[in-house]
Amino acid sequence: MSIVDKSSVAMAFGRAATRYDSASELQQRVGRVLIDALVEKMMFSPHNHHILDAGCGTGFLSHELKANYQTVTALDLSSEMLETARMKNVADHYIKGDIEALPFEDESFCFAVSNLAVQWCHHLDVAARELTRVVKKRGYAFFTTIVDHSLFELDEAWRAVDDRKHTLDFLKTDAVHEALSGLSYELIPFTETLYFDDCISVLRSLQNIGATTLPERRQGLMGRSVLKTLSDAYPKKDGKFPLTYHLVLGVIRHE
Repeated sequence: MSIVDKSSVAMAFGRAATRYDSASELQQRVGRVLIDALVEKMMFSPHNHHILDAGCGTGFLSHELKANYQTVTALDLSSEMLETARMKNVADHYIKGDIEALPFEDESFCFAVSNLAVQWCHHLDVAARELTRVVKKRGYAFFTTIVDHSLFELDEAWRAVDDRKHTLDFLKTDAVHEALSGLSYELIPFTETLYFDDCISVLRSLQNIGATTLPERRQGLMGRSVLKTLSDAYPKKDGKFPLTYHLVLGVIRHE
C-alpha cells in the first residue's frame, strides 16, 4: 500500500470540507452498512451508548448515531472537517486527533466506529488496536475500508493514456486479515458501484471527497486530448461510467 503523508491528507480533506456532503454518496452508502451492523449489536443492550466516530469527516455517521439518542464523540485529523461537523451540531464532543494515537483513556466508549478512514492510516494493525483499546470490554469496534481491485474501471482507462499510477494502492484483503491477527474479529466483504454521466464526473467524485493524495501526483491540468482518450477507453455500462469500490466491514470484539 502506498504511504500517504497524513498532513497532505488532512489538507486535502480540509479543502473539500465545504463541498464534501454533496459528493459523499459512497461514504453514506458504506456508512449505512456499518450502522446496520452496529444496530444489530446494540439491540442486546438497548440503552444510551457513548460512541466514538473516528475519522468523522463532516459528520454523516455522527448525525445518524446522535439522532438515535446516542452520545457521540466526533474525531478527525482535519480541523476544517471537524469545524464543519461542529457547525452542523452532529455530535456531543469534537476532538482533533489521529486514529493511530487516539487521545482517550482505555475503555472510554461503548462502541467505536470508523467509516472509510483507516485507509489513510500508515498501519491498519495500530489503528485497529487503538479503536479496540478505547472500547469497553465486551464492546465492539467497527470500521470500513477500501481494498484492492477498487477503481479498476478508472485504472483500465488510464492505461490507454500512460503507464503511470493514478490511483492509490489499497490493501489486499489478506493484509487486512493479517493486521487484525490476534483480535476477535469478523471481516465482511462487499462492493459498491457508483455511476456517472461522464468521465470528468468520475474524476471530480474523487477530488471532491479529498481522495486525490498520491505519493507522486501528476502536476498541471489535464488536457482535452488526455480527457478524450481517457473517456473513450473507459469501460461503460448502459451509457454510464461505473466506478466500483471493493470494501470490507471489520467488526472487532474487545475481549
